[in-house]
Amino acid sequence: MPVVYLKSGGRAVCGGCTYKEGVVKLVDVTFKEAGLPADKEKQPEAVVSLANVLYVLPGQ
Repeated sequence: MPVVYLKSGGRAVCGGCTYKEGVVKLVDVTFKEAGLPADKEKQPEAVVSLANVLYVLPGQ
């Protein structure tokens, strides 16, 4: 499970991700310590701009 660390704070743990056209598309995402409301922390899909990505740790 890849972990995406965000410049805006927090991280996103996801089931998978793809990089294209200046964004990272995440599937089965859980945002941790990102300051989101509890009902929005877990999402089936999210798109994050590469400008907001600090670094990505690939899955194991």
